[in-house]
Amino acid sequence: MTMSNRTFGVEIEFLGNRTKVLNAMAAAGLECNYEGYTHQTRPGWKLVTDGSIEGGEGYELVSPILQGEAGVENLRKAVKALIAAEASVNKSCGLHVHVDLLLSGHRHRLFQHGLARQRRELRRKRRPLDVLAGTAHPAP
Repeated sequence: MTMSNRTFGVEIEFLGNRTKVLNAMAAAGLECNYEGYTHQTRPGWKLVTDGSIEGGEGYELVSPILQGEAGVENLRKAVKALIAAEASVNKSCGLHVHVDLLLSGHRHRLFQHGLARQRRELRRKRRPLDVLAGTAHPAP
């Protein structure tokens, strides 16, 4: 599968002013709606509240399903819009990337192998968050 047909999505957590972000997204030519808190998939960008962010007004900018180079360009525009809107991040903010693993009509086994590895790590009494973050140390 090439980048030209790979689908992906992003969720960008940040601190900022909702109105400034919505205006900057519109100025960048990107449809974006404020939706409070929701997990609904939308055809355009959406701005949702994020209570896990500390230090001010926390939001998450959620992409629609993006694809290939056009999707990467769409993401670049969104990041530039966040910069123009004076959005900021701190240690409580994160970035989530979702990548379609569909290969030749079959789900890629990478996900299954990853889950199996995590189960093995958990059985060794490692802390779940360390395993997920990839920061676990070998068991004694």
